[in-house]
Amino acid sequence: MSFGYDYTHSGIDGNGMEYISFLLDTEQLDGNGLRCGKAVHIEIDNKRQKTTVYTFDWIHGGPANHKKIAELKDEVVGDVEIPGLMERLGIEVGGHP
Repeated sequence: MSFGYDYTHSGIDGNGMEYISFLLDTEQLDGNGLRCGKAVHIEIDNKRQKTTVYTFDWIHGGPANHKKIAELKDEVVGDVEIPGLMERLGIEVGGHP
């Protein structure tokens, strides 16, 4: 799956959790060579059948300013559903909804 920029999808861990993250635009580095920019983090809880979507900022190479955008109960998403989910939530990726 290739969506957004630096798309990463973990495997399911022993607690039934998996994670997806990606940048909303091409990777940018600040004056110190550290990652900066907007990104999305998605937590998928397979045991509770729940997906939670956050946006956050990379600042000085670390994640900051997490904001919960949606908590989807009784919904577990996979890679192919991410583009539609971002459109549904109004999150623009690379200038495109």
